[in-house]
Amino acid sequence: MKLKYIIGVLALFLLMVGTASAETFLLTETTDDYNYGISIKVRVDYNPTDNTLTFQVIEPQNKVYDGYTISNVDLKNIWIKTTPDKVSVISPNNVWNDPANNHGSIGNFGAFDTQITKEQDIKSPGPVTIKLADGLTLDDLIANSNDGYVVAVHVGFQKAGVAGEIGCSGKVRGNTLIPEFPTVALPVAAIMGIMFIFGRRKQE
Repeated sequence: MKLKYIIGVLALFLLMVGTASAETFLLTETTDDYNYGISIKVRVDYNPTDNTLTFQVIEPQNKVYDGYTISNVDLKNIWIKTTPDKVSVISPNNVWNDPANNHGSIGNFGAFDTQITKEQDIKSPGPVTIKLADGLTLDDLIANSNDGYVVAVHVGFQKAGVAGEIGCSGKVRGNTLIPEFPTVALPVAAIMGIMFIFGRRKQE
């Protein structure tokens, strides 16, 4: 009975390793807009099961910092290097407009074909979830980009009543700051398997 239990736990753990492949990365590179020295970080989660990208501003936040106050943090625009017919906003869909054609470059991050804008009177740092069309994955976006930039965002905020705006992007996977689940879980699963094998041999 004990043997079956250990095998069951190990098999379940390996199954979790095989199925968990979501990715999280941060957009931290900024343009030379009016950021007033404020650090910008936008979290992007890619869920391969739903084939979605979820964006949320994590820095700055609406709070009092050392010597100044930040308010009205706002994720204003999202740009993606694919055509508008390949993406759609699924949440919250009542404050974001339909994807539209974008012309021109965004800062130093190159040209993006699609722009998604939010209603100007609504201030929100996110999250906002965008679904990629069937047959288009994050790997495809990366493969089709010659410079590594596949998404960019426009972040707005106020510092002590002065409006700040900044474009933000990052090379996807090139600057991944948050490790994926499998990179941690797989070595642990391997160690568990080795321990189990040696444990069995010792008992025999």
